[in-house]
Amino acid sequence: MLRKLSILIAIYLFSSVQFSSDAADCGNSELFESQDVKLEMDSCSQTSKESKTERTFALIKPDGVQRNLIGDIIRRYEVKGLKLLALKFVQSTEDVLRAFYYTSRHQEFFDDLIAFMKRGPVVAMIWEGYNAVTIGRQLLTGENRFYPLPGSIRGDYSSNDLKHRFTVAHGSDTAEEAEREIALWFNADEVVSWNYSNEIWIYQTRI
Repeated sequence: MLRKLSILIAIYLFSSVQFSSDAADCGNSELFESQDVKLEMDSCSQTSKESKTERTFALIKPDGVQRNLIGDIIRRYEVKGLKLLALKFVQSTEDVLRAFYYTSRHQEFFDDLIAFMKRGPVVAMIWEGYNAVTIGRQLLTGENRFYPLPGSIRGDYSSNDLKHRFTVAHGSDTAEEAEREIALWFNADEVVSWNYSNEIWIYQTRI
């Protein structure tokens, strides 16, 4: 009886020490004898593999700027835990806009869209974080871009009228699209890489 009690105490103390470490130590499941602990550590390792740090591009359109929504939109990205790498307040040029919306060049609304985007300044931003592209799209519209959910940026501030483009903001659809858009709006020396202290508390990782 005493021997079993000693073993249980030893396992408890060892488990407590291991679980006090952060997610950077995932993958040490072979150290544990308890099946429950193994499953927990395997799950932690799987989560780390599925998450990836990436960049996404976001743009506050002229209607979002004119309606004084800049601060609120930026706040949503920050509160979610994404890290701002670059930001510029700029009047768009036609060349940049035509390249930016290149995939819509054959649509009837293309020229109207370009004209709308030139009506006022915009705010271009680069955000970084785990699964940043997916998170950016969820912040913008929720799961369905054509029916923005209440609580999302467009769901709260826009009718999402695709004909007139009063949609307040834009977000990249894919990581590849994000990198293409970033290259259009920013030079390499305008992007700041930095350590974000809150990442420890958001992602449970070491910086």
